[in-house]
This record gives sequence, structure tokens and C-alpha cells, in this order.
Amino acid sequence: MLGEETRNPRHAIPWAVIGSVVVGGIFYVVVTYATSIGYGVREATAEWPGSGGGLSVLADRYAPYLANWVLLAGGLSALFCGLGLHNTGARTLFAMGREGVLPAALGRTHRRHQTPHVAIVANLALMVVVAAIIIGATPQAIRDAVGATPGPLSSGFYLFAEGLTLVSPLVMGSYAMLSIAGIRSAVRDADQRRSMRRLAVPGGALLASGVAVFGSLYYCFTEAVPGAGIPAPYRAVPLLAAAAVVIAAGAGLVLRHQRRATWDAMGAVFE
Repeated sequence: MLGEETRNPRHAIPWAVIGSVVVGGIFYVVVTYATSIGYGVREATAEWPGSGGGLSVLADRYAPYLANWVLLAGGLSALFCGLGLHNTGARTLFAMGREGVLPAALGRTHRRHQTPHVAIVANLALMVVVAAIIIGATPQAIRDAVGATPGPLSSGFYLFAEGLTLVSPLVMGSYAMLSIAGIRSAVRDADQRRSMRRLAVPGGALLASGVAVFGSLYYCFTEAVPGAGIPAPYRAVPLLAAAAVVIAAGAGLVLRHQRRATWDAMGAVFE
């Protein structure tokens, strides 16, 4: 979706994707290592999964003067994550509106700024509604526990934690489907030698995304600490994710059978 607004997208987009994976991967390794030694190797297996915000707990333990800065970093991380999701979501609505899959108004651009302003406002409103529902449907005690910072900030951190918990299996599932499409494309390749080489990338991606789906749902079925129980918001994640998949699949089937021309034209603008 971002390729249209990028100069030399076939060069910039791959570098952006690979670069974010490399830089983000290194960052996560460093933070994971720091958190592990902060808890201790053995304690990390029990205490860390039981904490919604491992770094804030460690800040209170080892450097109380950094506790507020850790919370600020977490808040900024949530803000940047939200901006990224909003940007991607708005552009997705814009593309689908322009292709007639969703209402055509979503495909309009601003006369002066040439931005998909209708899709941006619609996606922002949708995010606000979803956030209000997630917070409003959860008791304060659970928000305090999952958000890892009891008090006025717990709702924001809970929304961040629960939102990522809900989105992760859906995103990883989408990557798995994309990997399957890559495998299918490689199998259809007329050049069998070339197709076998091409199978390695989507095959590895399917394995990695499958592991990620499993990991994202693991604590929805397993207690982080024996006897602690599974918080209701985590138990609801598989049900909500399954409902989203069923609704999306149903909408796709209706579109494919009742609006075949629109279905076949999806993505043509990017070719």
C-alpha cells in the first residue's frame, strides 16, 4: 500500500522491510537479554511471563529513579506502534475503497494535500471505538494486572498489551497465508529447478509464521505461573481472532461469488 507514495518503491520498500527486521531483531535480542538477567535465568521462566510489563518491574527493583522514564518509553512505543498501524490501516482502506471492495468514498484523496483523508478519518474513528470497547469491557482490576502499572496509566498500557495480543495471531496468520501463496506460485513455476529454489523462502517463512502464531496464542491456553489462572482478556483472544477470520472469509466468499469483476481486479493497480 505504501509503494505508491514511495520514490523507487522496488528499491526502498525491500530495504525498509529488511532493515526494520534487522534493527528490530537486534533491539529485541538486547532487551530480552537484559530482562532475562534482570530476573535471573530461572526466575525469568516464572516471573517474567507473569508480568505484563517486565521492564517496569525491573526498573522498580534495580533503578527506581528510572521507573517513570521506562513508563515514558513504553508510552512512546505504544504511540509509535499506533501510528504505524493507523498509517497501514488507512492506506488499506484507501486501496480497498478505490478498487470498489469497500465504499468508494474511502478511495477519495484531499484536493490540496493528496492524502486519503476519508480513509484516515474512518480508520482513526474505528481505532478509537475499538479502544473504548476493549477498555470499557474490562474491569479495572484486570486492567491494573495486565497493564502492569496500577493507577491512571493502567488503561493505556492494558490497551497496548491486549491490543498486541489480539493483533499478533491475525498478523502472523496473514504472513502464513502469504507464505502459502508463495509456495503455490513456486509449484506452478514451469522451470522446476527454479521453483525448487524458490520454495525455500516461502517454506521457511511458513515455518517461522507458524511458530509465531503458536507463540502468540500460547499464554491464551497456558498459565504463565502455575495456579495463577489465565486472565479473561487472554482467554478471549482466540475467540475474537477466530471470529475475525470467519467474518473476513465470509465477506471474501460473498465478494468472489456476487461481485466477481471486483474480486478479479483487486490489486491490479499495483501491477
